[in-house]
Amino acid sequence: MKKFNYIFGIIFLGAFLFSSCEEAELYPKFGEEDGQSSVSFVNASSNVNESRTISYADGTSVSGGANTEIQLIRRSSDISSELSVAVSFTATYVSDNDFVTAGEDASDAFKIVDDLSSIVFNANEATAAFTITTVDDVLPAGDVQIVFEITSVSDNKYQIGEQSGNSRSTTVLTLIDDDCPIDVPGTWEGVYEVREFPAAPGSFNEGFTVGAAAGLTVLVELDESDPLGASVILKPTESNSLLVDEMPMTFEVCPQTVLIGPDAYTLAFNQNGAPASIGRTDEPATYGNGTFNPDGSTFTIVVSYGNTASGLVFDEFLLTLDRVEE
Repeated sequence: MKKFNYIFGIIFLGAFLFSSCEEAELYPKFGEEDGQSSVSFVNASSNVNESRTISYADGTSVSGGANTEIQLIRRSSDISSELSVAVSFTATYVSDNDFVTAGEDASDAFKIVDDLSSIVFNANEATAAFTITTVDDVLPAGDVQIVFEITSVSDNKYQIGEQSGNSRSTTVLTLIDDDCPIDVPGTWEGVYEVREFPAAPGSFNEGFTVGAAAGLTVLVELDESDPLGASVILKPTESNSLLVDEMPMTFEVCPQTVLIGPDAYTLAFNQNGAPASIGRTDEPATYGNGTFNPDGSTFTIVVSYGNTASGLVFDEFLLTLDRVEE
């Protein structure tokens, strides 16, 4: 019986080894043998938002286009030499809307930082990459799909793409549009009334409210000069007006933010013996944003509040207005 088990074990082991060797020959991995080298993209697909916001420890932040890296990888038994590859791309808008047509060229939606005709793998480096930067705008044109393709390699021992079913000789990058379409004439035009005007939470004057502003009104009308249709003019009303002069306001990117114009705007009441005024809280690119409800019922502007004599030095306040008349 022991002899039988021994012989059976020899036969089983031999069959296993033969099977393993046969499988290795049928499905070799690139780089295990000379002549089996490949270059491909690391990922078959990826997504990136159109804009990004970087927040700092002091509470400030900055917004702008997003940078993203597209990575490539080479597999070979010898990567001691430099390798150069060329990459091409096509970029199209994904869907129809008021601004673009599906399939329309979208090359203006991003910038390529590196030279795609020569992406270099340094000697003894298995990976290389190139960078694109999205264009952060307020145009709700929808998502963009970019297809990158490896078109040539400087060393012909390298196959473009892997041996597996998904060769990754191409990769698809989708730019997610974060801009909100908005219907100003149909949603926002009308008379709005000040509901409250308190100091912002965490500000020096937290707990103080500008009672003189409550119940005052403004007229909101479309700014005809804005080709995107995302800006309005806040105008004085005939009676009980909040404003002395007109004030521009733009509906910014998602999620529901608004930004007033860059000047100081006089209010129709006094503060500390001089006409009250409001303006952006600081640099217009990073401060002064408020919020709005998409249905046009209410919006809040973050402003610097002061008076025309001392300037906008009092503090950051939240000016909230509700629709009272279309």
